[in-house]
Amino acid sequence: MTACLSPPRRRRRAGCEGPAVEEKRGWVPWRPAERRSGAVWRRPCGVASASIAPAGCGGGERPAGAAGEWDLLSLTPQPNLLPGVWGGKLVVLLFAISCFFCLFFFVCLFVCFSQFPGGYTPALDGFQIDVQLNILSFLSPQDLCHLGSTSCYWRAAVQDPLLWRYFLLRDLPLWASVDWKSLPDVEVFNKAFSEESDNALYDYMAVYKKSCPQSRRSLKSSRPRYGAVTSFLQSLVTQTEPRFAMFGPGLEELDNSLVQKMMTCPEILLVAGLPQRQIHGIGSGVSFQFNNNQKFNILTLYSTTSVERRRAREEQAVAVNKMFYQENSIVGNQQAMHYSVIAQVKKVCEVVDGFIYVANAEAHKKHDRQEELARILAMTDPALGPPNRPLLVLSCVSHVDVKRIPCVYMAHQLQLNLLRQPWMVQDTVAASLAGLINGIEWLLEEANCKNAQ
Repeated sequence: MTACLSPPRRRRRAGCEGPAVEEKRGWVPWRPAERRSGAVWRRPCGVASASIAPAGCGGGERPAGAAGEWDLLSLTPQPNLLPGVWGGKLVVLLFAISCFFCLFFFVCLFVCFSQFPGGYTPALDGFQIDVQLNILSFLSPQDLCHLGSTSCYWRAAVQDPLLWRYFLLRDLPLWASVDWKSLPDVEVFNKAFSEESDNALYDYMAVYKKSCPQSRRSLKSSRPRYGAVTSFLQSLVTQTEPRFAMFGPGLEELDNSLVQKMMTCPEILLVAGLPQRQIHGIGSGVSFQFNNNQKFNILTLYSTTSVERRRAREEQAVAVNKMFYQENSIVGNQQAMHYSVIAQVKKVCEVVDGFIYVANAEAHKKHDRQEELARILAMTDPALGPPNRPLLVLSCVSHVDVKRIPCVYMAHQLQLNLLRQPWMVQDTVAASLAGLINGIEWLLEEANCKNAQ
């Protein structure tokens, strides 16, 4: 069956016209096989549309002869010009919209600068400096630093020394720890504020950042990556567990026993056992395990026997301390208090890697800090061992409800800035052991650093 002829861009209705009529009109016959292969035949070259096709082409066969040559064309899809036209119009439209918004932005800037000749000024800048500082005092120091990063004006405003002195005096009693690197100068508390002199002597913002425990923890966490590798390699080497001597009036004067709580709280501090080595008259101490990994030994030194301590607590008196004997010395025209340790305690001081001093931080009791400092100096005497052994001061109270002396004030009362070895004061509660783990962690790190050196 011969296929019907189809003119370009229209189709003849089937059965209405024959091949001869279509050949007169100049339409080109095609063969079904060639249609399927993707080729069509067009009008012969030099033949008009009204001329009659050569003989033999009515049946759909290709005519022969030079004058009647037919050209074979590939079916090439013609591009649709409609998307190209609309695409160009869309680009023009988008360009016009962007130009409009840019013009609107510059008009708004012109209006703002015409109303404020010195530039755009936020509403808060219109207040007086005293009002601004009062508003800024309700922010936290972290939010204040974020505000200073917004503009040059606020960068200068948030560095006001009066503002940071207020933050320092307000937050110091709330800090739970302070160490030998972050203790602020005592003149910060006692000296009246004078803007002319304090600007030259004190940078209260820098003092706050140095003393804040959060800043110290962030600096500690940003240690080099090879520090973890070094710690892992050191853990592979067999080392003796560090030993610490624990002493102080907080072991005996508090209503709750710190040592007893440490022995009976495995969820906080796990007891690892009693070591074999002993010191004559002192004992071997108790070994604890920190974070299920590192072990350490604590030798607890009491001032006297348990019977005398119990009697002194019942009579609300101070027991005689038998660990030290007093040696009076004259410095200039004044008599200075000087203590020395007994022979058994001296042996302890020669073998330990650090010291734990338990201070009584309850504010309602009287304390002789000068005598406490003299005993600390006797225990940490460089003649009895290395001078860089760390000292952890546990500023301890019986329970949470007891009013305590802040750790920063405790450090100044004990005059720990006179010591040459590293030290840290940590707030601790005997009933719950709150703060003890943080202090032990610092002590172990300092002892490991000393042994590595």
